[in-house]
Amino acid sequence: MAPLDGRWAPSRYHKELQRAIAFRSYISILRSGIKKKQTQESILERLYHNGETNEHGELVQEPLVDQAIKGVGQFQGLCDKHSYISIDGGTGERKHDERLVIQDCFSRSLTVRFVIGESVTKESLSLAKLSDNKKMVSGRTLREGAERAERNGRKAYELALEFLDENCEVPDGKTIEDYDNFILSMMWKDHKAGGRDGNEGEEVSAVMKPNDWIFDGWFAFRLYGPVVDEK
Repeated sequence: MAPLDGRWAPSRYHKELQRAIAFRSYISILRSGIKKKQTQESILERLYHNGETNEHGELVQEPLVDQAIKGVGQFQGLCDKHSYISIDGGTGERKHDERLVIQDCFSRSLTVRFVIGESVTKESLSLAKLSDNKKMVSGRTLREGAERAERNGRKAYELALEFLDENCEVPDGKTIEDYDNFILSMMWKDHKAGGRDGNEGEEVSAVMKPNDWIFDGWFAFRLYGPVVDEK
């Protein structure tokens, strides 16, 4: 297992988390019939940073970014609990504690594991760029990220149906890791051969895929996609 990393995670992981955090709200907005992009962006930005209030101004839903950091609600499947022992600097007392760590199936990193509250914080997820601590991520960026996740998620879902059995479960003899690898390998081939990073019609082997490669929207797909509990 890779060691824990307390430094801020690379920018690409923050962008991917922002897409996943905004994704379900974006889909709900689409299903509500709101088509004007400016309205969609305004709602997303409010829900992401400020949450939902009632007519009395009372908070009835925590900001999405707060929910994600706590690993509650729709984000319960994002993290694992990691137990550790801390030592009080003053008394030397040993204390058992827990912290949330992003599951390896999301990050796909073989070298580090990202700790909530350290590698990924509310502050870092609220920023448009990690290099600029004054500019908050906008509703437009959240909408465009969720839109991209939805578009790629449709492709990944079609691939998932090829792998899963008729009950949308991992078939006998296969594992959830096999499922992840299949989706990512096939999406890699589509991504490279489709012209974005390669030539149209280019033959691309899935073997060429970097171990930690993920497509835009992988976090959202893995968090909200088909039910794939192991048998």
